[in-house]
Amino acid sequence: MLRKQDNVLIGSCGFTWNPQEHSAEVGYELASTFWRQGIMTEAVHTILQFRFEKIGLRFLIAQVMLENIASKKLLEKLGFQSQGVQKQYGFFKRQYHNLEQFVLKNKKMSE
Repeated sequence: MLRKQDNVLIGSCGFTWNPQEHSAEVGYELASTFWRQGIMTEAVHTILQFRFEKIGLRFLIAQVMLENIASKKLLEKLGFQSQGVQKQYGFFKRQYHNLEQFVLKNKKMSE
């Protein structure tokens, strides 16, 4: 993710696709200077539209560290629902962390 005016890298947003399950896991990160400006909401929303409309995914998954309240709120705003906590699931900075899993189901595929 590059800032438009000067092409400086400020973050990333992407997904890992599982074609057998017709699902994907979305992940993102943003430099703290750019938090709370709606940048990541726009980026994740764009991925959701593309994945559901063009690929026809059944659902998307996101994993969030428990203390990352802003990320949880972003996912909830976009319609994701918490599926609970996975103990010692993520490995960052040389240690395991509990992660909360969020899922967004494709409404068109659920009907």
